[in-house]
Amino acid sequence: MNCPYCNNSKSKVVHTASWLENEVFRVRVCCNCGRVFKTIEQVDPETESIIAEKERNEEKGIVGAAGHKPLESLRKTHI
Repeated sequence: MNCPYCNNSKSKVVHTASWLENEVFRVRVCCNCGRVFKTIEQVDPETESIIAEKERNEEKGIVGAAGHKPLESLRKTHI
């Protein structure tokens, strides 16, 4: 798994949890830049191979904190 920030191929898994059916959520730390990123891995039942999707903390964190509300409405009322 390559780091989405520096593209280094070495990372360390610091947390693993079951997510949805056939999905595993992992928190990784890059061995080069030290930044934290998350992955969600799922097993493709047809090929029985693992498909990994990367998530960046900053992008997902703001949307998650907003509770999936439009950010423009939050700026007007809460910021």
